[in-house]
Amino acid sequence: MRIKLNCIACGHSIELGDPYEDYEGKIRCWVCHAVLQVTLREGQLRSLERSTGTSALQPDAGTSRARSPTFDSATNEGDQEAR
Repeated sequence: MRIKLNCIACGHSIELGDPYEDYEGKIRCWVCHAVLQVTLREGQLRSLERSTGTSALQPDAGTSRARSPTFDSATNEGDQEAR
């Protein structure tokens, strides 16, 4: 079951997986990095507010669209910034 909610800081859609079905705690929006305090019961959102804390769980990697470093096997070099 996928649980969908919107970040109250930026409005981005956040999808949470089964481990969050009965969860109370903090998560972090992977777009704006806002920390959100959520309460979920039986897959239903019970409360959502912005937290003042900085420590939070990232939603599981299957739901985020964060980029992974790329690797060029021809040159054996990964993404690197110009020095």
